[in-house]
Amino acid sequence: MDLVRDGGVFWVIVICWMALKSIKDDYEYKKIQKEIDAENKIEDTKRQILEEIKRKEDAKKKVLEEIKRKEEALRQNQEKAEKERKAREYEEWRIANPNLGYLYVLNNKIVIGHIKIGFTTRETIQERIKEINRGTGVIGKWQLAEKWHVDDARTCEKLVHNHKKFREARTQKDREFFEIDLIEARLLIHEMMDRRGYYLNGEYWKDGECKTNKQIEWTRVSKNDDLNAYVDYSSIRKEGNKIKMKSMYSYNIIQKDANYRWFSIVMNNEYDSVKRTYRELSKVWHIENMGRGNIIYSAKEMKDALETKQGTMVEIFFNIACGKK
Repeated sequence: MDLVRDGGVFWVIVICWMALKSIKDDYEYKKIQKEIDAENKIEDTKRQILEEIKRKEDAKKKVLEEIKRKEEALRQNQEKAEKERKAREYEEWRIANPNLGYLYVLNNKIVIGHIKIGFTTRETIQERIKEINRGTGVIGKWQLAEKWHVDDARTCEKLVHNHKKFREARTQKDREFFEIDLIEARLLIHEMMDRRGYYLNGEYWKDGECKTNKQIEWTRVSKNDDLNAYVDYSSIRKEGNKIKMKSMYSYNIIQKDANYRWFSIVMNNEYDSVKRTYRELSKVWHIENMGRGNIIYSAKEMKDALETKQGTMVEIFFNIACGKK
């Protein structure tokens, strides 16, 4: 009986130990599970945070893309409006200047030693060249050798045709063909254009406030190592204490920025003799000195009034315009 009793105690102990072990294992399992659940929760939180960050970044990207799209649309609209404004101004200016056009020189590879000198008031010379080449009896193809965009194309053609060299080289009085070397002809016309103040070559644009050189008499009023300053006394117009006057900077070396190269700037400013201020009404940049050559850029700025600072070229212009010098 003692043995049975002792064996029963043993099994009781074993059962208790197993029960305690089971409880401990269950506790450890639950503890580990809680840790795993906590880690999973942390990972879920991280994932949610990352997803939220990505969502906000995507939303921000969409907003930036929309802003960029609207800015691009605005820029295109502004460019379109500016082109339309310039086109309107140019059309108005063409209407006011019906003789604006091109003087051109054509040559022909078959008709060697002969050139054609004419004019057109059309927008492009190519239209006129196509018309000439479509004519019956035309030998070969006439091609553009050089062009000058001038303010009075008809008069300019007459001036060239009446030049002694061209009169002698003309093949027929009623035709515009000349038996003369192309290089010599181009040089002669260049000299005539310069002397009469026409603009040379390429594209052409004139600000409505700016006249050709033959209508302006520049007087030098100051100079330094970098430039010469000029005014057109005949352009001075007074209205009370407001005075408008044209002036010009003609540089000794070529000026440049990221987009343009120029040698002179023609300005039309308005000066206030009481407030000692000035406004830039318009500016025109020229590729050559003295407001000659291609007009590479023009702007009607209409800026707010600026202070006339002492010791500057602007002060010289101000004093001349306001009769203080």
